[in-house]
Amino acid sequence: ATSRRVEQWVRLRLRQAGLPRPQAVFMTSAVNGFGVKELLGRLRDDMGFRADLWVVGAQN
Repeated sequence: ATSRRVEQWVRLRLRQAGLPRPQAVFMTSAVNGFGVKELLGRLRDDMGFRADLWVVGAQN
């Protein structure tokens, strides 16, 4: 699956569960670092590490 399809699936599942709409969904990998720089940059720019943050993950 592409990153876009996974993001669409995540947003669908959140909506189905009645949870708030996320501002952003990031795909990351602890193995190869994919997406980590983008995520950290967005956190610094948008939140300044001063707001609530939820991190939800899964391992294969």
